[in-house]
Amino acid sequence: MIRVAPGLRCLSLLGPRIWIRGYQTASPGLLPGDRKGNGLLNAVVKVFSTQSTPDFSMPWQNKPHEYTTGSGFISRTPVGLRILTNAHLVADTTFVQVRKHGNSERFEASVEALAHECDVAMLNVEDQKFWANSDPLVLADEIPQLQDNISVIGYPTGGENLSVTSGVVSRIEMQQYTHAATSLLAVQIDAAINSGNSGGPAVKDGWVYGIAFQNLAGADGIGFVIPTPVIHHFLDSVNSKSGYQRFCDLEVKCQDMENDHLREYYGMKAHDSGVLINKIAPLSSVSGLLKPGDVLISFDDVAIANDGTVDHPITGRINFQHLVSMKKVGEIAMLGAIRDGKKIKLTAAMAAPNYLVPIR
Repeated sequence: MIRVAPGLRCLSLLGPRIWIRGYQTASPGLLPGDRKGNGLLNAVVKVFSTQSTPDFSMPWQNKPHEYTTGSGFISRTPVGLRILTNAHLVADTTFVQVRKHGNSERFEASVEALAHECDVAMLNVEDQKFWANSDPLVLADEIPQLQDNISVIGYPTGGENLSVTSGVVSRIEMQQYTHAATSLLAVQIDAAINSGNSGGPAVKDGWVYGIAFQNLAGADGIGFVIPTPVIHHFLDSVNSKSGYQRFCDLEVKCQDMENDHLREYYGMKAHDSGVLINKIAPLSSVSGLLKPGDVLISFDDVAIANDGTVDHPITGRINFQHLVSMKKVGEIAMLGAIRDGKKIKLTAAMAAPNYLVPIR
């Protein structure tokens, strides 16, 4: 069973969301930091999506069509100019249209790539008229700092025209992505993020630092943005020879080791730290390497604390699963562990989780 954190919800008008990314400077001689006013807003689009989701209680038919709207923006990707948006906006879609800011004409779009777990999708428009005079936004390579001022651009409920709201970065940590109930890095901001904002770019100094995708229902000033490392991971994977590869996971159940008696029982010394491995999925990439009862003390030579966190230059501490999720499928990771009171080193080829029932 997939569990969704209570109160978290995706954002769009009746269901949409969108995102954006760029690899190069917006246009010759124009740096992202120079993009102001219309030069920034012209890359943002409104997405119109008609969806027909499966009816799992009656699998021989789909549910009635739903019409939703959301936000997105034009960005330069490894395969050229594309529109990045949320997966939950265009999943199970039968018809998608996009409209540029300041333009009355809608253009038909198609879904080229979609990743449910990170809630990102990439759209293309065949009509070259749409791309004329396009000035793509550029993704930053790093995540924002705490207290950085961020502007969220999109098409939230309450009107038809583009909306810009501003706030500050208030928290950066692993969060549950409600679309697929996966946990990945997310940026919390206090800018107003309402239905329809989902998929809009979060911008600072002309650079895109993330994509708005959900908020916390019943709370004010708690919205979430997908940070650029997650978006880059998606785009790099889509451009690989093997196509999109999902985010890696050790598929283990861990227990904190903050109890002194528990630490002593498993042979940990005063200066040791780590998490206890309680269970390992049979198809996990570390099955046969790690064993239940091992204490995982490091990942890629980064020490794991007794509460399961690792040092991070911006957030201070973050769950070690972030390091795992940023690895590429097939990439080798170095694992440090304590087994029967002795320290050991292991190497494992990272892999995406093997779900018996797909997340979507």
